[in-house]
Parts: sequence; structure tokens; C-alpha cells
Amino acid sequence: MSSPPSAVVELAKRHGRPALLQVAKWLLDKGRDLWERNLTPAERNEFIRIVALSKGRRRNLTDSEATRLTKLVGQALFGKDGADLGDLSDILKRLRK
Repeated sequence: MSSPPSAVVELAKRHGRPALLQVAKWLLDKGRDLWERNLTPAERNEFIRIVALSKGRRRNLTDSEATRLTKLVGQALFGKDGADLGDLSDILKRLRK
């Protein structure tokens, strides 16, 4: 298991676990919103199918499956037009402080 990003560790040290839990809740809410807003039901099913097929390992996917998953992840995060890029950028800047 890899270590958490240093920004997350620093957030917990500076502001305590309550702040970390608030960020976790925001991430769950935002993730659910992005998932539902940016992917169609068919795309969500495809995403789940490919992730399950991978069993957590890239080598379990064909190149085309890995490419498709990459596109679906990008679309889930940023939408088809990239409109949510600013939101993610803001959060990353705050975590780095």
C-alpha cells in the first residue's frame, strides 16, 4: 500500500481529523455528482465492467480497454467539455498550501 500524498498528511497535521473528514465527505459528494452528471448509465456500466475486469491490475486489461477506461475517467472528472477542470484545480491548490 502506498503512502498518502504529502498534502493530505499535511492537512491532517495542520487541521486535524475533522478537516480531513470534511474533505473526504466533499470528495464523496463531488465524486457522486461528477459520476452522475458526466457519464451516461451505459458509460457507468462500461466503467464498472472494465474496472472489475482489471481486478486492480493494468496488465489484466487489453490496450483498448485501458484506453477506454482512461477516456471514461477523464470524462467523469472533467465532463465532455472539460468544464470541471477549474474545480479540481482549485482543490489541488488548496491542498498544496
